[in-house]
Amino acid sequence: MVSVGSTPTAVHAHSLAGVSEMRPGVYMFNDLDQLALGSCRPDDLALSVLTSVIGQYPERDLALIDAGALALSKDVSAGEFMPDAGFGTVADLARALVPDVVVVVADAGLGTIHAVRSTLLALAGVPGAVRLHLNRYDPDDDLHRRNRRWLIERDGLDPTTDVAGLADAVTVGR
Repeated sequence: MVSVGSTPTAVHAHSLAGVSEMRPGVYMFNDLDQLALGSCRPDDLALSVLTSVIGQYPERDLALIDAGALALSKDVSAGEFMPDAGFGTVADLARALVPDVVVVVADAGLGTIHAVRSTLLALAGVPGAVRLHLNRYDPDDDLHRRNRRWLIERDGLDPTTDVAGLADAVTVGR
């Protein structure tokens, strides 16, 4: 019996004549290490983690995400070939999908302005329109009104606050 392994062997072997068993490791799903080695393309990565950016620190070139070690791989082997990879890399779903419209839904309450600014910064350059919707907006709540007014007057945004307004904003000009 002749047994060979490794994903690069499965992908790059010119001949497996005489081999009775192939153990290709992560060949079925691929991972960042295989991408770094050139054994697959970004589109060949079968699994990913979708998470939210909950904070940005441009002065440190960092983003804070809502996913931790249990959701992300603890295998940092790709770092040998991709030093910036760390525990993963950004796939940038919004740019890859080339959407007509991206709807950003933010809570109308505490933390709205920071969350909206961080999200819109992350979406800068995404093709198509970006629409902001304030979820659970209560016109009688002073904080909700002040947050909405700030986003309109200081940031030049036009957030919708009801489903009908969002539907109109998304379908206008399509």
